[in-house]
Amino acid sequence: MKMFITGIAAALASLVGIDPAFADGWGDVRGQVIWSGAAAPAKKEITPNKDQAHCLSKGPLISDELIVDAKTKGVKNVIVWLAALQAGDKLPIHPNLAVVPKETVVIDQPCCMFVPRVTVMREGQTLEVKNSAPILHNAKIMGSPTGNGTINLAIPAGQSIQKQPRAEKRPMSLACDVHTWMGGRIAVFSHPYFALTKDDGAFEIKNAPAGKFKIILQHEKLGFLNKGGTIAGQEIEIKSGGTLDLGKIEAKGE
Repeated sequence: MKMFITGIAAALASLVGIDPAFADGWGDVRGQVIWSGAAAPAKKEITPNKDQAHCLSKGPLISDELIVDAKTKGVKNVIVWLAALQAGDKLPIHPNLAVVPKETVVIDQPCCMFVPRVTVMREGQTLEVKNSAPILHNAKIMGSPTGNGTINLAIPAGQSIQKQPRAEKRPMSLACDVHTWMGGRIAVFSHPYFALTKDDGAFEIKNAPAGKFKIILQHEKLGFLNKGGTIAGQEIEIKSGGTLDLGKIEAKGE
């Protein structure tokens, strides 16, 4: 029966153009990024220097560059992804994840902040940056010179722009030249093995290929949180049919 199921999986992989070299099977990866400082950092209020009437119409603007849950000490918005051990190698993709999601990924600017601040998506998806505010905004997306380059487009009130960005090695920065305190990140991947930490700092990547790979954790303010502290990543081994629990990963606080 096991050989029969494996044969079906290989046939499905062949139909959708995936390398069927997945004899080692599939597993999951999970963990939790926690703040290691004595206490969660205090919330910082932003003082807008433009369009104050609108920007403060719903109350004070609070920085969301670093969000730490006071109860769990979880760090939100850490981007987590897998990579092959050798540069240029592709990750085998589970047949259930072969098709790129059709859903458009949306970022809005309703009140002088990007919502959400950090976006993760797969190459092939459409990115829409909206401006639901009654004032002018723009979206300045800065990728690598050999990747997406810099996309910098004005977005009049009530309008939006759409792009299909290519995958990049590291997250791209997002800014608004009109309101210089606004910021964020957009990460685009050529595979489905990525996640964004939740309010409690937890993340999970499901149906990942079994074997030895790299895991990379990056926060826009705290930098790379994986062992080694660089984009080179941390080597891990995923067991077939199992869950690799990385436990609590410390984000060094002051």
